[in-house]
Amino acid sequence: MNIELETKLDLLHAQLSAITGSRGVEVLEEMGAAAANSFLGGCLNLSRECLEMVAPSSTERL
Repeated sequence: MNIELETKLDLLHAQLSAITGSRGVEVLEEMGAAAANSFLGGCLNLSRECLEMVAPSSTERL
């Protein structure tokens, strides 16, 4: 696997792990609306970057 892709996927996994599980909603609430929005936007952007690396044409519709 591509090292850059693997690194991005590891980071995305870590970010998503922070908000899934028993305290996920609490974690987002503790961040506050602006920070939670920024955090989730960052997760989305990182997901798109990973998808672009795997299947470049698949992100044209996004």
